[in-house]
Amino acid sequence: MSDRKKYGKYLLVYTALFSIIFLLVFSPFLLQGKNLIGKGDGQSQYILQLRYMGEWLRKTAGGFLHGDFHPDRFDYTIGMGDDIDAVVRFHPLDFLSIFVPASGTEALYCVLTVLRCFLAGLSLSAFVFHFRKSRTAALSGALLYVFCGFTFGLGIVHPTYLSHMILFPLMLLGAERMMDPERKKSFALFTICVALGFISNYYFMYISSFGLMGYVLIRFFDLYRTDRLKQFGRLLVSLSFAYLLGLALSGVFLLPALARYKSSLRAVHEAERNSLLFYEDKRRYLAWFLNLVTPYEASGNGTHLNFAVTLMPAAALVFSSAGRKSSYRQIRTGLVALLFCLLIPGAGYVLAAMNNENNRWVYLIAFAAAIAVSFTAEEASTLQRRDRRFLLFVTGLFDLGCAAWFWMTREAVFHLAAAAELTLYTAVLLYLSCRTEKKKKKADGYGGHSHAGHSHAGRNHDGYSYGERIVLLFTAGSAALAGWMTFSPRFGNLAAYYQEQGTAFSRYEESSYAVYTDTPLYTGENGAAAFSDGFYRVDSVRSAYWEDNSSLVLRQPGVQIYNSIVNASQLQAMIDQKSTGMTSILHIQSLDGRTALEELAGVRYFAVDAANVASVPYGYEKQPLASRRKLALYENQYPLPFGFTTDTVISREDYEALNPAAKDLVMLRAAVTEESNNTVESGQGQRGSAEADKTKQGRTAVSVQTGETEPEQNAGLRTTDGKEEENSILREEVTFVPGDGVTRNDNRLVTGKKGGSLSVSYEKKAGYECYLSLEGLRLLGGRSLSAEVSVEADGISKGILLSAANSAYTRGDNDYIVNLGTASGDGTGTLQLLLPEGICVSLEKSELLYLPMADYEEKVKRLSEVSLQHVTFDGDSVSGEITLDSPRYMVFQIPYSSGWTIEVNGKQKRPERADLCYLGVRLEKGTSQIRLVYHSPGLRAGILCSSAGLVLFAAAFALSARRRRLRKAGNDRTHVV
Repeated sequence: MSDRKKYGKYLLVYTALFSIIFLLVFSPFLLQGKNLIGKGDGQSQYILQLRYMGEWLRKTAGGFLHGDFHPDRFDYTIGMGDDIDAVVRFHPLDFLSIFVPASGTEALYCVLTVLRCFLAGLSLSAFVFHFRKSRTAALSGALLYVFCGFTFGLGIVHPTYLSHMILFPLMLLGAERMMDPERKKSFALFTICVALGFISNYYFMYISSFGLMGYVLIRFFDLYRTDRLKQFGRLLVSLSFAYLLGLALSGVFLLPALARYKSSLRAVHEAERNSLLFYEDKRRYLAWFLNLVTPYEASGNGTHLNFAVTLMPAAALVFSSAGRKSSYRQIRTGLVALLFCLLIPGAGYVLAAMNNENNRWVYLIAFAAAIAVSFTAEEASTLQRRDRRFLLFVTGLFDLGCAAWFWMTREAVFHLAAAAELTLYTAVLLYLSCRTEKKKKKADGYGGHSHAGHSHAGRNHDGYSYGERIVLLFTAGSAALAGWMTFSPRFGNLAAYYQEQGTAFSRYEESSYAVYTDTPLYTGENGAAAFSDGFYRVDSVRSAYWEDNSSLVLRQPGVQIYNSIVNASQLQAMIDQKSTGMTSILHIQSLDGRTALEELAGVRYFAVDAANVASVPYGYEKQPLASRRKLALYENQYPLPFGFTTDTVISREDYEALNPAAKDLVMLRAAVTEESNNTVESGQGQRGSAEADKTKQGRTAVSVQTGETEPEQNAGLRTTDGKEEENSILREEVTFVPGDGVTRNDNRLVTGKKGGSLSVSYEKKAGYECYLSLEGLRLLGGRSLSAEVSVEADGISKGILLSAANSAYTRGDNDYIVNLGTASGDGTGTLQLLLPEGICVSLEKSELLYLPMADYEEKVKRLSEVSLQHVTFDGDSVSGEITLDSPRYMVFQIPYSSGWTIEVNGKQKRPERADLCYLGVRLEKGTSQIRLVYHSPGLRAGILCSSAGLVLFAAAFALSARRRRLRKAGNDRTHVV
């Protein structure tokens, strides 16, 4: 049979088996009307990103066709404005979204998830075929590889995780082809896989690179038996060149992504670490062994194994027969190294890029497990006596472990199912091996000739081992059973975690938050077109039914964003402001209705539900709405224009010395600048109040940021230290009284099974906005790494998400400010803290801060009176003009990013970070033409890198092809001679 027919037949058989098993595994989805979009990241990130990418690609392609070769890279509807790389991830298969309209994105998402699983099996098959294993053996390995715990627990939830299940075997195959000492082949496959690996997900490429290094080291000592030092040097050079070439090819996608990561809090944030040598939960040492072949059960921190039961006998054979076969020794080395890493938390820490302990790398174990099953399948029915004894020992040990787990937990239905499967499979293998041994002895009795119908013991006429078919049968059956038990409502019921079919976008379009589409400034467009009718933003109180990233679907400029990387300036500002609207370093939900912060952000419309009517910021009036809306919409009566200015600045040092309420107030009078008092202070008189603010005239100062001597940055600008605002704040310390369900011990609060509450009476003051300050509010223990604390008062129902110190995404602070709204009259109310069940928290200090709102309108008027005029938002640029009678400081309500440049009258000026997280620039007296331009950080360098890589790749490929032709011609001449 020709190779084409052979592989064509294999493809048909594989497709049929894959389809059958996939339908069985995901039958609970069909029966419950579910799609493959998870309710967490799937619904709030991945499906929205896929839709957005399709729209962006179609828009970009249309621009190219009309001569516009500068696609938009910044979008004001991504949070408060961000690079499109925040949502367009450029996963290779996702480029298919260009052909699918937005209405078909849900179907495309599901198809791509299935396709990724399908291609992962084909990738593994290609690797197995390279070693000339049978089609049956390849099928067994492919099915075990695809239908495992990593796919069920992580890959379906996060489809992009599956990309490296496709690329990793192909990358190793490319390396294998380069390493072959007899017939070294082109580097192209290896280089392309490396490039695609970095493009798909540079984090998983980091993990795969460790797997690649381990594989090369293991294979090298088998392939090269002499002159190893010299051969290793040559191999290191060739593989390194091919790897770096792939890295260069990915530059246009990789460098912007790395620039985003480098500028984010995730690059510097580190959660509190547990021990890197030993797990605190000692059950994990038993769990990882049992869960190798146990359905559904995870072993903590992303450790989803759950392979088909055929892995255990295959591993046993590899260990017992390693002395007979070099391939078994290599597989054993790989398995030992990988499984040993499961025992050390530090391995997960290193493979998670030293950020937190996580075992998302277990797809490497899936690869090793699949190879073990594929390579041992041919001997499954011919086990020797030593192999059978060791298999019995392993099976007995596993069954004993399952019994121990049942004794400890009384819940072991999945473990008992695995024990039953393994025991049955072991019995079948032992029976086949004994039967084959008897046939062999009988054949030997005939003088060495095989018995009729058997050319070799245990094989049929086609040469296929009966054992291989048994392995395939049990692998398919075990994988299907494990998947079905994982998702079935009778067992794991993970299908409940997924969305209902047809609701991927309707949940946004029909949600309460579509109320913003009723506003007169709403355009229904993203990017710069969102501001075609005027600059505005929308916000709301963080509530239980907030739809994350709704702005991507509804195309409205807002505040909320949930993303793996969020603008670091915004996050740090919210931490400094102690805002409850930031729940983690991945998530900003709102500005909590704090009047000054909403004003400075350009929020024009604010929506609240019935439980939070007191949360409306000061100066907003209710707007009429259709009765179908659950939220009430309020409009800001004193909106700040885009590009407002002030004649007063406050240094970051002075700003940090103020209390949280004074910090909010002072920003309504002065722009917060990053320089220290070394730059700001004039050395002339006191700066404590507005009357004492001093105007600074032409001096020189040393810039703290650049270290260079330059003209005084604050020439003509007033400075303040914010003491006027500090003195205007009324402060009242309060003590919460524990109620039912809460036990207090000094600063520690412990709740029982039903949770509990604390309460205190507080005073409402007319004309004052009231903040509740909670200091040292820390989660000390509980059932999970996070807990929701609710704050309730008259017209207030808000939440504070507490994260444990060892949570990967914790804020890293323990102080919070909750806005209780502005009182219309004096009175008293009751303030409650509601704590969930079974947690322990600390609370060091509680305080009420009252902010006077009497002169709020006048402050906003001063900021608005001189602002940027004739503002035009056009793609990645903003332009306008302004005429000043004196120097002023301009603030643009765009999150600070190094990608922005500012031109004033054609001269480029360095943009500053103003008001903690926005763009700012100092302007001189006179008329100025202002232009802001955005360039994705790292994009230009990435284009150059990829261009150079492409040239090098083409040259190296041509040279390699020429050498192969010359080598082949030389071999042909030798053959003729």
